[in-house]
Amino acid sequence: MAKEIEYFASSGLTIYAKSSPITESPWSTGVVALTESGTVSGYYTADITTPLAEYTLFEQSGGSPIGTDTPVALVKFTTSSGTTGSGARTVVFTINDGATVLQNATIRLTEGVNTYRGVTDVSGNVTFNVDDATYTIAITKSGYTYAGSSLIVSADATPTLSLTIVAPSASSAGFSTGYMYTYDLNGILEEDVIITSKISKVPTGSGLALDSVERTATSNGSGYVEFTGLIIDAKYKFKRSTGKWIEVTIPDSASFEITNLFGED
Repeated sequence: MAKEIEYFASSGLTIYAKSSPITESPWSTGVVALTESGTVSGYYTADITTPLAEYTLFEQSGGSPIGTDTPVALVKFTTSSGTTGSGARTVVFTINDGATVLQNATIRLTEGVNTYRGVTDVSGNVTFNVDDATYTIAITKSGYTYAGSSLIVSADATPTLSLTIVAPSASSAGFSTGYMYTYDLNGILEEDVIITSKISKVPTGSGLALDSVERTATSNGSGYVEFTGLIIDAKYKFKRSTGKWIEVTIPDSASFEITNLFGED
């Protein structure tokens, strides 16, 4: 049974998947390319016709996949993962922020080992076809949080759910706040993930002399974590748990999202 890999990132990237365990020689073995949607910017998908249990996603840096490409996500398939189901009941969700409908919000319905997933359209809607059961609902969208809920399905339904806009904590003038979301192997927002940060280069000509002491922060119940007081134009390194350090130049903005952290907990 074919299944689908989905990934959200910046537009214009080259993303591919390799099944685990990773085969290194040649690196091109088992590569599955993801395709960016022509209608949804930054939404990448790939159909896996003979799915294995686990895949690592990489961001390709050159003209072809190589072993030094950056890993960006880990995908673990569960029963029905990546589909909106084929059950007897039709459930049409509408997702908003309390006032405006939200496109590109990912909704996951989980019941036991079964996970169904869909992405809202321009009207904030996504349709699931599932059987009678009680489902746990998780909704993710960059810049928003959702506390989670459950839904008892015993008939067709049209629930409307609201997300909360994330307001990163303010930093002082000349500083920025970096924030991110943490996910588990199934793409569900994850609590208690430790993120580590340290400064790696001060802004050119700033005259600053800073130590490289490490700071840590832990994701909350919505998978959200932030670092305040980041020096604009400086370079910082971030990593998830024991994962690889990713270097980021702090933009001249009040806040920004940190992406592409990959690691094991």
